[in-house]
Amino acid sequence: MCYGIRYLFLYLLSVTYVLQINCLRKTINIVYM
Repeated sequence: MCYGIRYLFLYLLSVTYVLQINCLRKTINIVYM
Protein backbone atom coordinates (compact mmCIF):
# COMPACT_ATOMS: atom_id res chain seq x y z
CA MET A 1 0.00 0.00 0.00
CA CYS A 2 2.74 2.46 0.92
CA TYR A 3 4.50 1.90 -2.39
CA GLY A 4 1.28 2.51 -4.32
CA ILE A 5 0.70 5.79 -2.47
CA ARG A 6 4.30 6.82 -3.13
CA TYR A 7 4.03 6.08 -6.86
CA LEU A 8 0.70 7.92 -7.04
CA PHE A 9 2.29 10.96 -5.35
CA LEU A 10 5.26 10.91 -7.75
CA TYR A 11 2.86 10.59 -10.70
CA LEU A 12 0.81 13.60 -9.58
CA LEU A 13 4.02 15.57 -8.94
CA SER A 14 5.35 14.84 -12.45
CA VAL A 15 1.98 15.71 -14.04
CA THR A 16 1.79 19.08 -12.26
CA TYR A 17 5.46 19.73 -13.19
CA VAL A 18 4.73 19.09 -16.89
CA LEU A 19 1.63 21.31 -16.77
CA GLN A 20 3.64 24.13 -15.18
CA ILE A 21 6.29 23.84 -17.93
CA ASN A 22 3.57 24.01 -20.62
CA CYS A 23 2.06 27.12 -18.98
CA LEU A 24 5.51 28.73 -18.80
CA ARG A 25 6.11 28.03 -22.51
CA LYS A 26 2.75 29.55 -23.44
CA THR A 27 3.38 32.71 -21.41
CA ILE A 28 6.92 33.01 -22.83
CA ASN A 29 5.56 32.66 -26.39
CA ILE A 30 2.95 35.37 -25.69
CA VAL A 31 5.59 37.71 -24.23
CA TYR A 32 8.04 37.28 -27.12
CA MET A 33 5.33 37.68 -29.77
